[in-house]
Amino acid sequence: MRRKNFLALMTFLLLVGATTYSIREMALQQDLIGNQSDRVITLVGEITSDPHVTRSKIVGSRIVNGKSSFLIRSSSVSIQGNVHKVRLPFRIIAKDCKVGIGTQVRVTGKVITSRERRVAATIIVNGQVEVLRKSDSLNAALNRIRDDFMLSLSKRRGDAASLIPGIVIGDTRLQTQEFAELMRRSGLSHLTAVSGANFAIVSSFIFWLTGWFIPNRRQRLIVSGIFLFFFLLLVRPSPSVLRAAVMAAVVLISRYRGTQSRAASSLAVAIGLLLIADPFQGFDPGFVLSVLATSSLIFIAPSLERWLSQYLAPSMAEVLSISAAAGVACAPYIIFLSGEISVVSILLNTLVAPVVGLLTVIAFVAVLFTTPFPHLSDIFIQIAMPMAQWIVTVAHLQQKAPVI
Repeated sequence: MRRKNFLALMTFLLLVGATTYSIREMALQQDLIGNQSDRVITLVGEITSDPHVTRSKIVGSRIVNGKSSFLIRSSSVSIQGNVHKVRLPFRIIAKDCKVGIGTQVRVTGKVITSRERRVAATIIVNGQVEVLRKSDSLNAALNRIRDDFMLSLSKRRGDAASLIPGIVIGDTRLQTQEFAELMRRSGLSHLTAVSGANFAIVSSFIFWLTGWFIPNRRQRLIVSGIFLFFFLLLVRPSPSVLRAAVMAAVVLISRYRGTQSRAASSLAVAIGLLLIADPFQGFDPGFVLSVLATSSLIFIAPSLERWLSQYLAPSMAEVLSISAAAGVACAPYIIFLSGEISVVSILLNTLVAPVVGLLTVIAFVAVLFTTPFPHLSDIFIQIAMPMAQWIVTVAHLQQKAPVI
């Protein structure tokens, strides 16, 4: 009976996912936008991602500076004077643009066919991005916290300072192209992508902290859930972050109801819900790597830890098993994406593992204090700097190792 119910549920979810995918595919490829390639259109919409600067390019004898790239969800599209009410995602490429998520803007630019499956097209903007309405109070507050935190770290030179915001809120704007490439080649770039590990660390810290003044376990879980929700908004809901947040939410709900939560079930529910809501997340490399890494911790790491504990100390066996499991699971996909992989990535991940959790907690506290108590935030940042520097030092060890 249970097997029949399970098969019926899986069939229903597959049908829902296929239908959702088909509808969204049709929406993105509708004739309204598909026939406008190389034409100039005007969009009005809301920014849905933080602008990041693209890499500079060499064109002939000139160096073309990088431009701001961000996502926007349109509310209207103007084509040759005709206004159409459509809600579609677009990729915007514009000159220096410093606007936050939730801001309503108007842009005019040329339509370029995009290979990015999540957007209807890319718009190349030659003029300025016109702000029609600033972001709401919540988004404005979150944007200010992020900006204040980034400003505080930008005053400190070096790769260690640029690494901290990447670890705690997934913001890599301060990192140089050379350092980002070094992290990628050393197999440590996953540290700057907020994942389930970050949510687990933050939720564990909040759960422990609230235990000092909230004795009721369920109330502590509710408070932890509220903090996780605001943490999700702060780090921005990318595919990998959404997967981690949904999984954390499922675990919290299971604990609140008093039932035993299983990591595999939580992961399956998270993947299913996210793919039903947005099937295009399945094409996102970060989402795939996040699922692979988390799956390895569930299915590979426990057995590997039991075997290693026969020869190593329990703490060392735990750290090494986590790094090795994640490395083995992600290696084939990393090779598929980049064509290369560091032969010492497992060792490097093992070396940095002891400081990642503590660094995440300290940096998270620094983020909370950055706007109301900036001087106190600076103290926590200063405490976190040696740990970040250790990760940078370990990453540089990769330069002496071969890459296959």
